[in-house]
Amino acid sequence: MNCNKILSISLFLMLAISSAQSQEVQLELPVGVQSQVSLQIKLPNETGKCNIEITVPGLAKFEREVNAPNFQTLVEFTPPAEGSFPIEWRGKLKKRGLNSVLGCDGAGKVMVVGKVMVVGKPSTSDIAAKWNDYFSKSNPEAVECVRMGLEINQVLFESADPSAKLVAPNDSLVKPIFEKCDSFFRQKQPQQNYACTIPGGIKTFCNELYAERGSDGKLSAISKLEAIKLHFNGREWMLAHTETGEAKATRLKSEEDSKKQQEADAAKRTAEANSKRLKAEEENKKMQIADAAKSKALSSEQKSKPASSEPDILKEEKAMRAYNIGICLGAAGIAMQRFGDNETYDKYMNKFRSAFTNYEKFIVEPCKSKMTEACFNKLPEESRFYFNGITTSRTELNSPKPVTILSSNRIGTDRTTLIAAIAGYCDAEAESKLTSTTSSEPKPADVDMFCSGLLFRASGLINSGLSPYRGEALNQLTQLSAHLERSANLLMQRGVVRNGSADSANAGVSVANNVIGRNINGLIQSGSDPHKSVMGCLKRLQ
Repeated sequence: MNCNKILSISLFLMLAISSAQSQEVQLELPVGVQSQVSLQIKLPNETGKCNIEITVPGLAKFEREVNAPNFQTLVEFTPPAEGSFPIEWRGKLKKRGLNSVLGCDGAGKVMVVGKVMVVGKPSTSDIAAKWNDYFSKSNPEAVECVRMGLEINQVLFESADPSAKLVAPNDSLVKPIFEKCDSFFRQKQPQQNYACTIPGGIKTFCNELYAERGSDGKLSAISKLEAIKLHFNGREWMLAHTETGEAKATRLKSEEDSKKQQEADAAKRTAEANSKRLKAEEENKKMQIADAAKSKALSSEQKSKPASSEPDILKEEKAMRAYNIGICLGAAGIAMQRFGDNETYDKYMNKFRSAFTNYEKFIVEPCKSKMTEACFNKLPEESRFYFNGITTSRTELNSPKPVTILSSNRIGTDRTTLIAAIAGYCDAEAESKLTSTTSSEPKPADVDMFCSGLLFRASGLINSGLSPYRGEALNQLTQLSAHLERSANLLMQRGVVRNGSADSANAGVSVANNVIGRNINGLIQSGSDPHKSVMGCLKRLQ
């Protein structure tokens, strides 16, 4: 080989320069031979990329960006003569608007010493020594890349065949491989354990990995060597991310804990609701027992009184009339208080003024300001029933309890249905029609009132017994309850307008209690007695 012929020698020099100090490295290169010097800058705290300015003798200053994790770049230089030639670099900010790149932290210098060398054909052992020297000074990732490039380009650097043509690191055939590896590592390399967002908007931590896009457009993970192979073959590779195992385990545990907490909260709410329901049922039971005891005591008191010449049936009718008049006037008073409806109150006060005067005339002076139990017990029987009626109507309309059709959970809280309910009691009473008719056939108005009472009570039974039901059965019963309540309102208003009897409505309530009771599931079972009873009344609105 002609010694004057310019050879292209590619030499890799690894420079480890920290941010805290600058180092100078000396390198001997042959005079007149183009060489490549690989600068690798080690920066402890850098994870992205940074910019440097490079000064080469005989050339204008130029800049390069170096990328994590290697921070490596190549510089070409041909020593013009024997002597020392400094190649220097320093960190410099690259201004590019929002895409500006910070300067690397530090500076360095390579002192190239030009020497006249006689280049002859290297022996196999010389070539092996040069490659061993290169591999020992290069980082493992660069060695992997170069080996892969030599294999892909079918360039031999070692062989058991003594006649094989081997190439040294400074051979011109190797230069494109070094350049290809340098360009590969200048591209963004995978990061580890960084904050990311995965599908579903979930914030977590991820690791990046090499990936290839398939024909279906989906990414699949590949190894670093597979990415290098794609790079040498001119094919695209890219980075994808996947959630770290530790972050995934933590996230799944947090989701499971949250689910358990939600289930515990739901169970607590259900238990509280059941407790309230049971408490309400217990209070209602106590009230019924108290009412029964009161009725029994009243019955005993009546039995202990001397017999009068007045028939018992007549006394009961008078007591019931007094009770109903009390309900009428009490409800009218509520209408006046709630809606300012003086007209309704005055109307029924005028109708029952004589009865009102007769029932209240026995109240002695000390009892007029406050009706105590002692005062109440001294009143005549009809007066006591009258005051019980007032108390019942006010209790029903202010704190609803399922006793009469005046309860607000049946008639609502608006003025129209309240006045209709009052009329159902009061107008019939004023015309002495509260007692049962002697006709063998019920009037249509009484049938409407009967059905309104039945449907109202059926709706109330459903509402009080929903807790055991779930899913579709719960939805059906809830919708049915609302439908029955609306239908009952319509039937009651129609019955009231036609002078239907309130006793008919109460009879409907009793039938609902007997036929339906706690069997609310029968309401949605076609052919059952509860279902037939309800459907028969609903047909009156068709």
